[in-house]
Amino acid sequence: MTVDAPDLARMIFEHGIELRRDTTGQWVITTDTGHQKQVDPNALAARYGVRPVAAARRWEACLGRTYLLRTGAPRDLVLGVSDLFRDVRRHDPVGMFFSISALDFVLGALAYHCRQLAEAYVSIVSTARDMPHESDTDYVGRNHPAIQSAYYELESLLTSARRTYEMMRDPLWRLFGPGKGKAPDTLNETVKACDLPPHLGKRLTVSDDNFPDKLRQYRNCIQHCTPLDAVPRSLMTQPEPGIWAASCLIPDNPNAKDPRKFVYDKRIDALTYGWQVTNELADLTRSLVRIAGSSSKPIAGAGTSVPPDDSE
Repeated sequence: MTVDAPDLARMIFEHGIELRRDTTGQWVITTDTGHQKQVDPNALAARYGVRPVAAARRWEACLGRTYLLRTGAPRDLVLGVSDLFRDVRRHDPVGMFFSISALDFVLGALAYHCRQLAEAYVSIVSTARDMPHESDTDYVGRNHPAIQSAYYELESLLTSARRTYEMMRDPLWRLFGPGKGKAPDTLNETVKACDLPPHLGKRLTVSDDNFPDKLRQYRNCIQHCTPLDAVPRSLMTQPEPGIWAASCLIPDNPNAKDPRKFVYDKRIDALTYGWQVTNELADLTRSLVRIAGSSSKPIAGAGTSVPPDDSE
């Protein structure tokens, strides 16, 4: 599916910018005066510097459903993992299927929280439209329900993302491990002990500022130290008069573990970061499932994965 598909009825872009089709089939955006302004989605994306995060076809929009889009072209729906299970079941109907099924479950939770985060952003923008503003830049207080919902979903997303990485240990061990024993207790130890293809090894190796390590820092911060909304950083801006956009910022340095030491120089947006993490983990899972379905290597072990060590 692409953003130009004729059956699309709704799109959510980064920063909570929402487009809907009107009764004539034209895309419209709601201004702060309540009017519907016709827009071209591709022109809007280029002008505002935003990408479509989620979309809904007509029947899905009627049911209140949305689906995530991929960060890169082609912009088809992000979660197409389940249809690959047939190959895994043929190859290894017991051990590998269950470990991949567990991975699919936590990935589904991750996608759910990402969709809910996008909807929370839409609510923030709707709130901003109804508020009086003295300039084209403003803050929405952290105690506003829409802001709280966004940070609730972000923290759930980060936790699910960390679980998804840990659930990769068992498939990685079965496919690329030494062929005996069970996977180590942490993802980092598992990656070091496996003979991974370069394209997987680079993305899974813990190093400064890559997805696994940065995600671990955020998860440890919210799990052991402080929520990410401890310092209000919910910024509203107008990319053009009458149109509002939201940014819920998260700290550049979650390993500081102290809100007084947080910095926001990189202006990391919660929805953009969460969407990128979700896409990365969906792509990694898709790669693992494809490899599992086509592998001729005997699968090590049997049963489900060992619970991860949560202290990493």
